[in-house]
Amino acid sequence: MNAAQFWTLNTLAVIAVVLATINISYFQGNREARTQVAERQQFINQTVQLNQLNVEVIKTMARVAVEKNDTAIGDLLQRAGVSYRVRNSAEPVSDPAN
Repeated sequence: MNAAQFWTLNTLAVIAVVLATINISYFQGNREARTQVAERQQFINQTVQLNQLNVEVIKTMARVAVEKNDTAIGDLLQRAGVSYRVRNSAEPVSDPAN
């Protein structure tokens, strides 16, 4: 092996090591990003589930307020910004967005 081949192979080896190091760092960064995305997705899923539960609780409270003519529950719902109205069938319709 002559000197030119030696230095060419050494240069290629250094380039390979540098590229491998860059690849490892990108892999680590990608893994961290995936973990963050998974955590955010889990939070979103849990928030959706809790929102559905909150809507059901509000509907139940509104129904009880109407059925039992409970003004305390009705006042509590109004203070929380929830309005509801009584249907002809005596089943309340709540509007949790208000």
